[in-house]
Amino acid sequence: MTTTTTPPTTIPIPKLSANDWQLYSSMQGVGIAAHGMNRALHKAMVYLQKNLPPLHTRSAIHEVVGSAYRKFMEPAMDSYGKWGACDTEPRQEAQQRLSDAARKVLKMDKDELDFYDLW
Repeated sequence: MTTTTTPPTTIPIPKLSANDWQLYSSMQGVGIAAHGMNRALHKAMVYLQKNLPPLHTRSAIHEVVGSAYRKFMEPAMDSYGKWGACDTEPRQEAQQRLSDAARKVLKMDKDELDFYDLW
């Protein structure tokens, strides 16, 4: 008997603009900052897909999502800080996107896994 596993879905690289990230959009180089933030978000989403626990305990989910944020988003935000990436708005955008990605990976809706369960 052969068992097959379904390969994980490919996660597209996000295409958020500097305005979407709420970066300082009038500054030269802000497009590069937005691209870097998108790449970090993509890496964090791939990390979630690979590491979210199958048991779905809130504490385990919280740990994996927080780890993805710390490992990928915080360094990118620090790198692009002069474009406002360390401000509250980009942080909230990243947290919301990671919350949505976690729900998608776990096939849960907002009633089952709320933003505040994760942050």
